[in-house]
Amino acid sequence: MSLRIEVENSTFNVHRKEFNVNVEISQKDSHTFDRPIRERSQKYLEEIGLIGRKIVEYVLSIEGVESVVIKPYSIDVVKGKAFDWESDEIENRVLDILRHWTAPEHGLTA
Repeated sequence: MSLRIEVENSTFNVHRKEFNVNVEISQKDSHTFDRPIRERSQKYLEEIGLIGRKIVEYVLSIEGVESVVIKPYSIDVVKGKAFDWESDEIENRVLDILRHWTAPEHGLTA
């Protein structure tokens, strides 16, 4: 199965986008992570599985990203108000991270 990603803009919050995928990226129903990742979040990072953990860590490392909510088939990303999705390359970087960590050559499962 080839990866499909659909990006939804929030109608209520222009600083939030939902990236929906057709492969499982998390083993947990839903969990929120804020930047920076705190020590107490390590337990939850383990619960979401390796793919989810890597996606969360890399997305939160993007300058401008404040928080993420990861679910089995999507990740919501909230950026800071002073950042722009396009000119700051946030959306493209999130897409690249999703493509990379869901690639078949990784042989990973959520």
